Amino acid sequence: MGYILNVPNFDIRKLIFIAVPLLIALAGALFYIGWSKRNLSGPVTISVNSLYTNAPVFIDGNLVGNTPYKGQKNISAPLSFVIKGEPNSFETTIRPSPGTEVSISRDLGVSGEFSSGRTVFIEKSNTALPSISIVSTPVGVEVTVDGIAVGKTPVAISDPKIITPDKEHKVKLSLAGYEGQSISVIPKKWYRANAIVDLFLLPLRENPKELAESTDSAKIFGIVNPEVSLKIPHSVWVRAISYYKKTRGGALVEFSYFVDLDGVVYKIGTGEVEDLANFSPPESAPSPLIIGALQTSAGPLSEKAVSSIQKILGAKGTVTSSKKATVLETGTDFGLNVRSGAGVAFEKIGELKVGTIVDILEENSGWTKVKFDGTKEGWVSSSYLSSK
Repeated sequence: MGYILNVPNFDIRKLIFIAVPLLIALAGALFYIGWSKRNLSGPVTISVNSLYTNAPVFIDGNLVGNTPYKGQKNISAPLSFVIKGEPNSFETTIRPSPGTEVSISRDLGVSGEFSSGRTVFIEKSNTALPSISIVSTPVGVEVTVDGIAVGKTPVAISDPKIITPDKEHKVKLSLAGYEGQSISVIPKKWYRANAIVDLFLLPLRENPKELAESTDSAKIFGIVNPEVSLKIPHSVWVRAISYYKKTRGGALVEFSYFVDLDGVVYKIGTGEVEDLANFSPPESAPSPLIIGALQTSAGPLSEKAVSSIQKILGAKGTVTSSKKATVLETGTDFGLNVRSGAGVAFEKIGELKVGTIVDILEENSGWTKVKFDGTKEGWVSSSYLSSK
């Protein structure tokens, strides 16, 4: 007895309908993998420069030379750079696309805050529109491209009304209290130009002004910069002032010493603290001494600063805190409140009668720090003081 095997009719068109898209997807995946590998490996051209000094350059941990350095390197992974300076160094890791250029320029300065520079590198993009991406330290820096304001960092610009492919664009970054930066970038289609920018914190907001406490033997200049004095160690601040004078020049005077409100004396250049207990004025010391008084706000010298300057001068001269004030009528029975800080929110620590004469120690936004009752210190409203 025979059997008949029934085989369903096979529709070759269904097979084609299913197989063709799969083959296309597979081919696309293989092409993408090959394209990706091609775009993740290959040579890049590298330029590394450091202002005001020559410094060793390390790429991926290997010493390749000193600045200014130019060379090429085949890459298949992120690149790490180190520029070793004295006393400050710089390091970064980036991932540029093969066939592009990397440009690094640094002012190594004396610390992270008192240094600057920019790292520019190119990455492949998924759009034909050329773009520029900018990040900075600190953040919130104003950015212009060819004079057109484009926002604050971090910012990315791809507007075709602003960015033109194969055209050199001038990018400027600025922020109050910092030294500005300027970068030239030529955007390309299918690429994004990345700029990582650090701004140099200005150690001086304005030219130092000579104080009333100056004498024939000591010219004393007030250095006011709240942004720095309240956040940065004064030894670093002193080094930054000396470095800025050395590298930028200008009309800044040549200081002999620096002294802060607490009476700490710093050596020029190094920022080392002077040991006043064992201090003896060097015979070669210039006359008069030029002393920079580090202050949080404009005002006369503190008593501690005066005492330290007197130790530096020795028998060569005398410095006294010269600014005084008289308490005016306040319209109250008790006189003028003295507070622990510059504002009405601070604790009341004393009272001054009308007509009391006080020593002015510091001035800050409508408030004055005074010395009263011989040794006490506190803050009063400047509106009720008359300076002598």
